[in-house]
Amino acid sequence: MSSRRTPAEMAAIEAAAVESRRRAEADAQQAAQACARGSALAQRIRELNAENHFARWIFTDGSGGAR
Repeated sequence: MSSRRTPAEMAAIEAAAVESRRRAEADAQQAAQACARGSALAQRIRELNAENHFARWIFTDGSGGAR
């Protein structure tokens, strides 16, 4: 019994490797896009928090009470 692979088995292994690489690249691209969206969302949240802080600063008299 030989442990060598047939050309058909080698072709099937190569095709599986190519498909696995393609899926990994697609997953990596999807993760990068999700990360970019998350970063943009985090930036917008920081901006809104800063605006909210500024608005509170404007409408308080320093003692914590509203004007």
